[in-house]
Formats: sequence, C-alpha cells, structure tokens
Amino acid sequence: MFLSKNTTSTLTACLMLSVFGLAACKSTPRTLRAANLSYAAPVACTPTISFTDPVKRTTDEKKMKKEMRFRTIELKSDMADSEVPCLEKTGADKRPYQVFEIPKGIDGRVVSAGSKLDTTVIFAGEVSTHDANGQVVREFDQSEYRRSGTIYGVQFSPRANEAYVLIKVNPDLIGQREATIETATATQKVYLPNASGSVSSGSNTVGIQKMYDRTYSYNGETAVRTVFPKPKK
Repeated sequence: MFLSKNTTSTLTACLMLSVFGLAACKSTPRTLRAANLSYAAPVACTPTISFTDPVKRTTDEKKMKKEMRFRTIELKSDMADSEVPCLEKTGADKRPYQVFEIPKGIDGRVVSAGSKLDTTVIFAGEVSTHDANGQVVREFDQSEYRRSGTIYGVQFSPRANEAYVLIKVNPDLIGQREATIETATATQKVYLPNASGSVSSGSNTVGIQKMYDRTYSYNGETAVRTVFPKPKK
C-alpha cells in the first residue's frame, strides 16, 4: 500500500479565439462515485469460484485490429454491476469477484492486473492466477502491488500454465484511504486570426498537480491489461 506517488499523464484542453472573443472547449463534469463500505449481493452467491464464464478478449475484428495496432488488450469489469459473481464464505460473508481469461497466442506478454484508479474510490482487490482447471498457480504478497498506469495491482509475465486472473475483494482493505499527489501536463491549443484573414495555431503546455483521496471499497473497476511487443519479421 502506498501513501503518496507521482505519476504523469497527458491532459489535453483547447482554446479558440474568434472575432467575437475567447471561447474554451468544455467537458462534461464527471459524477464522482461514493465508496461502498458494505456489500449487498445482487445475485445468488456460490460457495466456490466459477471459472466457466470469464471476461475474455473481444472477437470483433475491428477491435482486435486496434488492439494489435496499439499492442494492448484491456479487459475491464465494473464491480458494482449486477451480474458480477460473488463468493459466499458464510451466510453473512459474501465477497464479489471477477475472473479474466489471459489472452492466448501472444509472445512476450506482460500483464498488469488489479483495480482501476477512480477519482474517489478503488476496488479493494487481491489478485491470483489460475490454471485451466481453476487451480491456484500464483498468489501475490501485498508488497508486490504497485501502480502501473491507471491500474493499481500486480504485474507479471504469464507462465505456460496460467489461464486465468482472479480478482476478488480483500475485506481487510475496505474503508482504508489512500492519498496521492499526481502531476500531469495540460496542452492548450490556441488559434489566432491574422491580418490577412487566415488563422494560425500554436500550443502551450503547462504543469498540473492534483491531490486525490481514494477509499478502498466494494465498488470500482477491475482490469487486466496485456501489453506485447511487435512480432519480429
């Protein structure tokens, strides 16, 4: 677990100047999630983890071509979704989980698996890998969890017998809070009219620093991101 980290991302904004004055591009305000510190199962929970219906790679050809172009396959699950399965430890102890299929047939894969970093919440997840029969292959110590882009979790190169990633709730984390200071750059694109009537453009990049206070929760997104190199010819 970490208390502060600096990360860098790129935020893009735009400004336009017309003969009528200055106008700024606007974005739709994002609704902030409230942390769920208790869990009411929306579906019937089972006494064991089921690996029969994992989140898996798309079969849409256009989307697959895009994945290959960017060398990235990302699978996601909103843990507040009513169809997310849950494990019943006891009558009162029910825990949401999600199973992801590790993309096959790709050399040099590196997988990042864990919870997406939302503005205010982070799913209190723990990660393990499993073989084709659902047997545990790898479990990860808390010291192995770190930030990888927009995912807080673990990173690994899949072994030959690893078929699935399981992300389930860790009740011990629920309610804990994590404060981070994150830095970014905002690129402003400016358009200016010339005396000839044409318009010239330029850009201005400024630094941004923002503090986030996230709560480990039963809701939030989980994700498994697989990146891979371009095949050698």
